[in-house]
Amino acid sequence: MPWICPECGEDAVRRTPHDLTPQQQNDGRRPRFAHRDGTQLCPVVGPHGYEPAEPIRR
Repeated sequence: MPWICPECGEDAVRRTPHDLTPQQQNDGRRPRFAHRDGTQLCPVVGPHGYEPAEPIRR
């Protein structure tokens, strides 16, 4: 896989995670990547508070 989560090093896949928060469901800021098990990438502090990390290339 060409993408990984920069926080834990696990593979990342291009799909919407299945564990969206209510805020993510309502405001349209859905993550585009998930861990292989479908969970959001590890959290990091971003401009909107804690957010899923952006994946990096392997």
